[in-house]
Amino acid sequence: MHIWFNDFMSMLNSRKVAQVLFAVCLLATLGVNQADAEKIRGDRLALVIGNKDYPQRPLINPVNDARDIKAALEQVGFRVVYRENASLASMDSAVREFVRNLNKDSVGVFYYSGHGAQADGNNYLIPVGADIESKSELKARAYDAAIILGEMQEIGNRVNIVIIDACRNNPYKGSKGFGDGMATMTGPKGSIIAYSTAPGAVADDNTSGRNGLYTAYLKKYLLQPGLSIEEMFKKVREGVVAENQDQVPWENSSIMGEFCFAGCRHEIPSTAAEMPVATLDAVATEFKFWDSVQYSRNPADFRAYLSQYPNGRYAGLANQRLSSFESRKSSGCYYCPEMSLLPTGILMGKYEVTQGQWRVLMGANPSKFSDCGDNCPVENVSWQDIQSYIQKLNNQTGKHYRLPSEQEWYQACQAGSAGAEFCNSNNIDSIAWHRGNAGTSPHPVGKKTS
Repeated sequence: MHIWFNDFMSMLNSRKVAQVLFAVCLLATLGVNQADAEKIRGDRLALVIGNKDYPQRPLINPVNDARDIKAALEQVGFRVVYRENASLASMDSAVREFVRNLNKDSVGVFYYSGHGAQADGNNYLIPVGADIESKSELKARAYDAAIILGEMQEIGNRVNIVIIDACRNNPYKGSKGFGDGMATMTGPKGSIIAYSTAPGAVADDNTSGRNGLYTAYLKKYLLQPGLSIEEMFKKVREGVVAENQDQVPWENSSIMGEFCFAGCRHEIPSTAAEMPVATLDAVATEFKFWDSVQYSRNPADFRAYLSQYPNGRYAGLANQRLSSFESRKSSGCYYCPEMSLLPTGILMGKYEVTQGQWRVLMGANPSKFSDCGDNCPVENVSWQDIQSYIQKLNNQTGKHYRLPSEQEWYQACQAGSAGAEFCNSNNIDSIAWHRGNAGTSPHPVGKKTS
């Protein structure tokens, strides 16, 4: 069973009751059998973290870096555990979720973009919100990268890839006990540890571009078929040095055999291995387009995708979504909340009311984060605003929508999740956006799964 649960905890913390109408435990079974799940866990799994919103020394690109690497890894078959602007607790829970799903046959990737520091030869990844002024506080309040390597070594999976793009600048430069850049690390057998620059050096955050210099080349060559991992990192290094001779990416490797992100030469047709980079960029561009609209509640987004990619990789899915919209439109309730039947017999909304849905009925979008898009939850509305919205919705549809009671909230959260601490999960980061993992803006509805 998949449970969709967006922004519930942050809604409760911030007391934005406007979103209560759209409480979001999706209680439909989505049919993943155990054999398929085991196959996924035994295949390719990645953990991607991007931290940029540091109160003292914010960075420009790490969240963009993390999002783009996540998209690239998903294109080449990885299932991705993802966090951005993560606290120490959020980073810790993400590592645990990642490690729980590794096994001896897995290919594991850990990618981190953000601030990092070294002390006494150890590397520490800096969480967002960490208050650190001394070496002792660094060790207590940052995430020790050696923990991830130790967990991988204990599992003994066949390939481990650790990529650290964390040397943008030293956030504690001048503080006693902190070294510049990152220290070298030794990984378990079958691993490669890659750094965006040489040990002790500083990487380019590339403030004029979307990505840091290192990740800009990493995401490019990660998708190129026919490159072994060693060849891929070599091309990344050549590209970076061509732009900045002071930044030399570095790797330590004990990988046995051959591994290729996008398929090795003997695994793919010769024509694919010779695909020009422009073709690969087109594939990546289509994926980004689809990724930006796939959860949309606006049919115009799917029509826009089909207009640009009528025979695209996701055209079938886009047409299915449009058919669903047309079915709802013919019922006379085009922008009504999508509902799910709970075991108790009541219907509850799968998702929060979106900014687009609010605008259709109310004629304006009051949200402070209006640039997030029509598929983001509406916010910055009062109790009276909510009641006006419900009244207009009821008048238009002839139905009786209302806010759920506290007991109904509880029943929705407990559906199918007896014994879980949160809604169907003991890991809050996997099911909800909250202050520790959401960053500084809301997110489109329907993207949290468990």
